[in-house]
Amino acid sequence: DAYMSRGLAYHKSGDFSKALNDLSHSIEKGDSINIEAYYNRGVVFQDMKNYIEAVKDYETCLELNGEYSNAYYNLGIIFLEQGKAEKAICMFDKSLSSNPKDVLSYTNRGYAKYKLKRYKDAIKDFEYSLKLDSSNYYSLKWIGFCYLQLNEPSISNEYLKRAKKHGVDIEDKDNEVFIKD
Repeated sequence: DAYMSRGLAYHKSGDFSKALNDLSHSIEKGDSINIEAYYNRGVVFQDMKNYIEAVKDYETCLELNGEYSNAYYNLGIIFLEQGKAEKAICMFDKSLSSNPKDVLSYTNRGYAKYKLKRYKDAIKDFEYSLKLDSSNYYSLKWIGFCYLQLNEPSISNEYLKRAKKHGVDIEDKDNEVFIKD
């Protein structure tokens, strides 16, 4: 609908207030329940760091469609940003059950496992994300950091060199996550 289209354009331009207004109108005025409007409004709230409202909209999406993998994914991102790695893993698991080839769900689930010091499990997720998308160079970085934590500096160095070669900043930024729009 027109409200939805305009809301997405406002979001893209960074005008979150107008985006929220139009997406809310799309929800209120629609002839049927518009799961996409709830999802997109959740993304805007998430970009504004208003996680309470974002979670509400993503949960509404999941009430309407329990297989909506992007809602699970973004809930996982919110939990990661809040330092709730176990909850994030649960959301990424659900995202992957609906969309088993989602590279970013594997990458971020691996990152959540890294945060929990489950380095060998994290490596499996990062390696699988690379199998799905060989250009997912961030996984190379995180595999390198895992091997560093496992006291395998030579293996770590190989992965970090490969990541850096592909333009990945190999600094360890504590809050690095990858958000889906």
